[in-house]
Amino acid sequence: MRKIILVIAIFCIIISASVSIQPSSLEHISIQQVNTPEFVNDHYEEIFHNQRDLIITDGEYDTEYSSDPILSIIEQGTVGLITHFIEDITSFGPRRTTTDACKDAGKYIFQQMTDLGLLVSYHNWSSSSSLYGSNIEAILPGVDSANEEVVIVCAHYDSVAPSPGADDNGAGTAAVLAAATIMSQYTFNHTIRFLTFDGEEQGLHGSRYYAQHVYENEDPIVAVLNLDMMGYASNPDSESKVVVFDNEESTWLTDLTASISVRYNEVLNLEVVHGGYSGRSDHASFHGAGIDAIFYFEYEVNPFYHTSSDTLENMNPSYASNVTKLMLGTLAELAEFVPQQAPLIPTRPQGPLNGRIDVEYEYTTSVIDPNADEVYVMWDWGDDSTSDWLGPFTSGEVITTSRSWEENGDFEIKVQAKDEHNQESGWSDPLSISMPKNKNINTLLIRFLEEHPIIYELLQMVLKV
Repeated sequence: MRKIILVIAIFCIIISASVSIQPSSLEHISIQQVNTPEFVNDHYEEIFHNQRDLIITDGEYDTEYSSDPILSIIEQGTVGLITHFIEDITSFGPRRTTTDACKDAGKYIFQQMTDLGLLVSYHNWSSSSSLYGSNIEAILPGVDSANEEVVIVCAHYDSVAPSPGADDNGAGTAAVLAAATIMSQYTFNHTIRFLTFDGEEQGLHGSRYYAQHVYENEDPIVAVLNLDMMGYASNPDSESKVVVFDNEESTWLTDLTASISVRYNEVLNLEVVHGGYSGRSDHASFHGAGIDAIFYFEYEVNPFYHTSSDTLENMNPSYASNVTKLMLGTLAELAEFVPQQAPLIPTRPQGPLNGRIDVEYEYTTSVIDPNADEVYVMWDWGDDSTSDWLGPFTSGEVITTSRSWEENGDFEIKVQAKDEHNQESGWSDPLSISMPKNKNINTLLIRFLEEHPIIYELLQMVLKV
């Protein structure tokens, strides 16, 4: 009887001490690419449309809701943004092809595009041992997998020898950089390529190389918007007009951009003047490859172009901003803007339904973002604790998280998602799990005895009596 009482007493001590054990909960992340559409589609029956609008006033951003996202895109082509890029481009000095200044300007453009998270690459070309250069291409992929159509916006960044090239063609380069800066915040059905060409002043060399390349590669390019010298206007009449050049096959693009100018006349204050055909800029290279293209050009020709006086001080930045806005509206219409939406509700977590405390178990979920944005997830573990926002993860990936529990009981695990714009989904359906007491008592006893060897030796002695 004494032995039984002593064993019970020791056991009670063990149980009492076990309650004070405070193990930590651990969370680790791994990802696995989903290749099966069944996995990611089974749970999704509802899409939440939360359309976001960014209104910019020369560098200040405010989040608002708008019924016309193209208008909000147009409004972001501010004078401040265009002026900033023109100042940067002209700071390199005259950018004649093959010179260090031209190469440095190309590196600057490449870095700007890279910082926006676009897919950026050089397209090097050579016409002779003494005439060569680099085009810079940045890609914003479209989200419509069933349609691979591509829209291009382009300008040349080189200039002639004596000229800092503010209007010719810092203005066009600034417009392309502004378009990349603004459009990269949004999602479009069709892919957009932002292109800056070298060698235009020597005979359209960069664009000819590129147009030949896409022609031979059979790239599905449906439209090209070229900007060259669109920043000079010395009087109100000139400031209210922009010339658009095309060819017979491309008149639909001129009609489209004219309709954008009418639709947003209060913001743009621009009348589109049909200029007919011109072979004097990079759009002509695409015409030669059978690709539809138009060319935006100032109504009043800059008297300082190709001279050392082609500077920002001899430009009209407000006019350059308005032409840029017209291009932005046309580009957004062509690429088919996709409203910003929150991620869909994550799939119901999957993993073990029961187990033991202080043992890590893996649970998985997956999230689809309608805009193909990267996503973050937060886990609710059902014990009054949640994880931090974990990620980012690519839309459609399986997200695996490890977790242990400190106490016995029944718990409901669920998960929530948000995108890179902080738009949140609802919570997933819960997964009910159980950590039964009768399955954990042996683990607690063994661990306690391992941590208290004296009690273990005492218990052995008692059991031998």
